[in-house]
Amino acid sequence: MPRNMGPDVGEDVFDAPVATTDDFAPLRVWLEPGYDGRIAAWVTDVPGVLAVADTRDRALSGALTVTGRVREWLEAHGDEVVVPRIRRPEIAGEIPTVREADGYEAKAVLPPDLRPVSHEEAASALRHMAWARQDQLDVLGRIDAWEAGNGPLPCNPGAGERTPLEIARHLAGAEVWVTGRLPGAGRFDGRLDDGTIVVGNDRGAVLGVTPEGQEKWRFATGATVLATPAIARDGTVIVGSYDQKLYAIDAQGHLRWQLETHGRIRASARIDSAGRIYVGSQDDGLYAVAADGRLLWRHTIGQDIDSTVALGADGTIYLGADDYALHALR
Repeated sequence: MPRNMGPDVGEDVFDAPVATTDDFAPLRVWLEPGYDGRIAAWVTDVPGVLAVADTRDRALSGALTVTGRVREWLEAHGDEVVVPRIRRPEIAGEIPTVREADGYEAKAVLPPDLRPVSHEEAASALRHMAWARQDQLDVLGRIDAWEAGNGPLPCNPGAGERTPLEIARHLAGAEVWVTGRLPGAGRFDGRLDDGTIVVGNDRGAVLGVTPEGQEKWRFATGATVLATPAIARDGTVIVGSYDQKLYAIDAQGHLRWQLETHGRIRASARIDSAGRIYVGSQDDGLYAVAADGRLLWRHTIGQDIDSTVALGADGTIYLGADDYALHALR
């Protein structure tokens, strides 16, 4: 989005639903004030559409433009996108970004984010991310060639701009994050033997919840918990937090032990058949931890580790990191 768009590209904005015609429909847009210090406009009906600007009107106008570009991109790859002709953007809701005490921005969770995802939608998302990865590699190759003769592309971080490498790293991390949360990706669904469901939230809590949705217990960490809890054979809950600690919590919600790393823990832990725990941290290290909380070893990768490790039948540990590489450790 150019910063100086001019008055001729503005769009009428309506805060309430309006009547539609047979040929046109409003574009439902969710606003997130505070996103990187600006305003984000999300179009959840068209995955991949995000516009960020300094004002609400420009964010909404950008959402229209990006929706059209995403539709063209998907059609160019042979995908059919059912997006009606758009009359104007319509604000579906507004949820602000939460900035934590350490400066970390916890992005908003929108109501559409909470609905179940179908197998078709998951397959579509993986297909789109594979196309985006290949397109991105092609673009990075052209950027490298251009910069070799002209110097680095201009970038103004103060205006929210990111370097090509930062953008590539973010997109690669998103694909790893989504893939690691699908069935068959070596993740435990967070259910104890008595049926208790264990989840974390962006307010720093780990919750034990009945299948009927009643809270049984709550354990407080010091920051956001994005990792899916792993459950040991004895019912111990193993989960990391953005407060840089790995926690072991018993089935009643009480602390058994904690291990401090030097970076936020976004990755989910993996437990092998011998009870050893493996978890990555944003301090660039992979940790192996005994069932009683003793650190067995730490291996430095050199970039954030946000993905859950996979364990081979021969004991090989496989993991991805922000260095765009797959690592195998023995």
